[in-house]
Amino acid sequence: PTCVEATATLAGGTVITKKYCGDLLPSDRSLLLRGTIEPDGGTGQVPGGDPLTITNENDIVSYLGLIEWYPADELIGRTEGNRVGVEINAPTTFDTTGTTFTVFDDTYSWDDVNDGDNFVWIYPKVTEVPQEWDIVVNWGGDISQTFTVKVLEGSTLNTAPLPTITSTDVVGPYIPGVPREFTFNVSNAGGAYYALATFDYQIVGVSKADIASFEYYNELGQWIAMGSRAQETYVDCTVGGVASVCGQFGWAPGGFGPFPTDFAGVSQFRVKFLNGKVDPLPLTLTLKGKKLGTETEWTVLQTFTANIDVYENVLITGTAPVYYLVGDAGESTITITNPDGGAPYGNHIEFNLTILGAVKADIQSATCTYGPVTLDILGMLSEVGGNLTGTLFPADGAFEVGAPFGLTIPCTMVFNTAKDYTSTSEMVYVVGADKYVVATNTATAVVYPKPAIVSTLLPGSFQQAVAKDITINVNNVGLMDTPNNFTLHLSLPEGTKVVYDGTTYTCGTSGCDIPVDLALGNNALALTVTFMAPSTADVTISLVDPDIDPGRVLATITGPNVVHANVALVTGTVTMQGRRTYTYAEFTLTGTQVGYGPYPSTRSDAAGAFSFDNIIADTYTVTTDMPRYLNITTDMAKTIALSGSDSLNALWMRAGNAVWFGHEVSNNTIDIHDANLVGTQWGGAGSTDLNIWHGDVNFDDTVDIRDLALVGGNFELTSAAAYTDWLP
Repeated sequence: PTCVEATATLAGGTVITKKYCGDLLPSDRSLLLRGTIEPDGGTGQVPGGDPLTITNENDIVSYLGLIEWYPADELIGRTEGNRVGVEINAPTTFDTTGTTFTVFDDTYSWDDVNDGDNFVWIYPKVTEVPQEWDIVVNWGGDISQTFTVKVLEGSTLNTAPLPTITSTDVVGPYIPGVPREFTFNVSNAGGAYYALATFDYQIVGVSKADIASFEYYNELGQWIAMGSRAQETYVDCTVGGVASVCGQFGWAPGGFGPFPTDFAGVSQFRVKFLNGKVDPLPLTLTLKGKKLGTETEWTVLQTFTANIDVYENVLITGTAPVYYLVGDAGESTITITNPDGGAPYGNHIEFNLTILGAVKADIQSATCTYGPVTLDILGMLSEVGGNLTGTLFPADGAFEVGAPFGLTIPCTMVFNTAKDYTSTSEMVYVVGADKYVVATNTATAVVYPKPAIVSTLLPGSFQQAVAKDITINVNNVGLMDTPNNFTLHLSLPEGTKVVYDGTTYTCGTSGCDIPVDLALGNNALALTVTFMAPSTADVTISLVDPDIDPGRVLATITGPNVVHANVALVTGTVTMQGRRTYTYAEFTLTGTQVGYGPYPSTRSDAAGAFSFDNIIADTYTVTTDMPRYLNITTDMAKTIALSGSDSLNALWMRAGNAVWFGHEVSNNTIDIHDANLVGTQWGGAGSTDLNIWHGDVNFDDTVDIRDLALVGGNFELTSAAAYTDWLP
């Protein structure tokens, strides 16, 4: 039998107790038929949080504190949200057939939803504070009982666990030129449901120009370049005034979905930086969600930040002549610099060289010096596809590139062909079978023809203060500039005057610099040179670049040069036997210097005066040219040394040499041939023709006894005998 005991307290304080034992039939139900309510375990309690304050009085269970949030659970029909829980118990051994209860505006059959033999669990969803729910149980007939669940003022609602974003490899470090993969792991374990989600990202301190490639591994297992599809954007942007890259992924801009509780995913990327960075690059990845697909605004669910470390670039730099000349050795350098913040490449590197559009015949030699070893670079290059290419230093053994590291390698090149040569030097990082170019240097070597100077008169022999026309040929000239201007440097003594193209240049202590514009090929430069002082110094002619590589000597010749002292004036007088006027005599000075003289004097005047001007200082042989007189000849060796203005000793010339030139025996002897000519022309007129034989030996305009007397008086006299005692 069932015993039911009821206790009631009357208004006056009297307590009445009634006990009934026996079968309890539905027809016997009364106010004594009561169920109970109690909190359901830990529902509503935040694990690890402060305990909730829970009261249970008079069929009312009240909660005060932080109310826990729960994810949706399709298996039990639970939607996500904050919840508390209670257990409603039917009276012991009560037959719940026909029992119903109403809650949340719905009525349920007890036996359809009960969680045990005589109890049901009810979990109100808390959406605001304060909030309460009535649970009305109809035990049968008109007997009902109301239970109340309350969340009291002062309570708070716990939020859903946020998704998490983690990455163990995004920070790097990254080597410029070497692709590296990284992943983001996204988890929504125990989190809220979102209809849509997407990701925003930004990397501060870098631009697209600093990144060689940035790829996303899509849902089909393909690497997709970021920015190549609308759903993965990739643009330059500015963050806080700093150049950055920004974008979205995850089927942007609409997002992907759903993003349910317990979602787990991996986003995989691959990036190859082009430019290294000294400072870390702040990365921010933001996960955003929408509870409903109809929402217009995104809610930030989680933000992940990290500092990306990109090694600084290793650099290949070089020096080279501004230009090369065919056949001339040009010195250059290759420098490898890896800063403190550079990658530790070790010896897993190789160095390659490519010279575009070149064949081996274009280059005479190419060498580089590494330590004590001179390497034949040209021998390491092969002709491939119209280029010269090869590996200069192979990986794993040449040398190690750590951080920091610096090495300068000097090189020498001699070209055969004039043209532009563009070359690329590469440092390649070798990782197993993969090779990555981590440093590149591209340079252009400009090669011009080598000019040649040809000058036959300078250096040479000159006379002081006497202008001399010369031609300097500058041949094989390339077009190096517009205008194609050069400097012709002449190492002439100070004070020397040079006239070129109508302009007079006076040389200084270092010579003369003459600006010239040269055409392609050969150029003949006409100059007039006047040395102002004697000199025996060598003369150098140089073609100098005044602009592109200032002061560079492109071609030069040097040779001995002699400037002979100038004798401004040499005078003399002559008298002639049988005459009162002494015209027609001409003296000649023949020196030893090739190219100078013989110098003829002026014809003597009536007083017998004659002179020489502007002759070089030298030792001269003196000869005379006086028709019908005995002359001084070369074989008489009458010499004089002249080093300045001077005068010859007076000479008295002997007459009667009517046949005075062009005869086999009578030229410098007064003999029968002279007498015969006088006799033949006896009584005839004289002649002043200086180029014929004539009997008028004294030039008095008639052939008479005076002429015969002169011949007779000097008969058989020779020049050598006549002038034995005369010294110039």
